[in-house]
Amino acid sequence: MRRIVFFILAISAILCSCSDYDVKKADTKANRNGFKTCFGFSPDSSVTGIYFFADEWGGDAKYWLAFSAPQTVIEKIIQKWELKPAVADWDTGTGGSGDQFPWWNVEERREADYYCYDNQKKEILRQLWYNPKTKKCQAALTYW
Repeated sequence: MRRIVFFILAISAILCSCSDYDVKKADTKANRNGFKTCFGFSPDSSVTGIYFFADEWGGDAKYWLAFSAPQTVIEKIIQKWELKPAVADWDTGTGGSGDQFPWWNVEERREADYYCYDNQKKEILRQLWYNPKTKKCQAALTYW
């Protein structure tokens, strides 16, 4: 009986950690909702090509987003996330799952302005890369 209960609990935990975000298709309703969840406001029609990845398994959670947006949206995110300009950390997220998403592109981050909020006490890291020329943005949110 204990094994059956354990099995049911394990399957439930796995299913609850899965998300309906679509890492292969941009601008799905779930991806747009992921944007809202991470940034605290809904993306308007000027925000396009939203890709979203959520890894909520285990003790740490990470979220990656890629999208195109005008400078005004980026400024709103910078304010909401309390970001500051920082020395580029374009290599974040490479390896592991990052290599399988064409939209999580290290080359795009190399050409971007970098902003960061790192609070060791609250165990949170917020990062944003934005290229004002291409209007492409990548953002990462990590809790540990």
